[in-house]
Amino acid sequence: MDVGSSATAGRCRRCTRPFSSGEVVGLGILRPRAVMDGGPIVEFMCPGCRTVNPLVPHGGGRFAPPGEPPPPPPTEAERKVPWQRGREPAPAAAPPPQRPPSATPPPPRSAPPAPPASSDPDVLPTTAAEAIAILGVGPHALEPDIERAYRALALKLHPDKVAHLDADFVALAERKFRRLQAARDLLLGSR
Repeated sequence: MDVGSSATAGRCRRCTRPFSSGEVVGLGILRPRAVMDGGPIVEFMCPGCRTVNPLVPHGGGRFAPPGEPPPPPPTEAERKVPWQRGREPAPAAAPPPQRPPSATPPPPRSAPPAPPASSDPDVLPTTAAEAIAILGVGPHALEPDIERAYRALALKLHPDKVAHLDADFVALAERKFRRLQAARDLLLGSR
């Protein structure tokens, strides 16, 4: 662990490539572990050599290999995920120029498109169209495509991902996950 340099949160144990705390936050996977085993652990895959580096989160963007002391806190710039670095907030846009009043009124606007399936996590899908919209598959998707889409979304929406947060977040995640399961069951049951 390179604690002398404030720009790195650590180095890969295989290729010694330095990585920042933003890379660990953006690309690492938080895995639960029993408190007796040292608490949760972050698995960070080195982008250079694809080696998985186990790191213990110490809070405040600090990560260290198991058994090592936590490094000093990183700066705010170092805590940004790699794809957000260098982005500054956009300046406020100037208001659009005013058009002079014309004698002819503008053409009528067409009706807005129909809203997609309800995004309310408490409303379970009742039609195949709603289930397709939830899973994001095509109307003629085959069973393997439906399963693949379900698994990808299940990884993102699983309640265990937010188990460390407030009970309200966990409850919302459970409702979203039930909605996802209902969409999958509806599509696979109707085929």
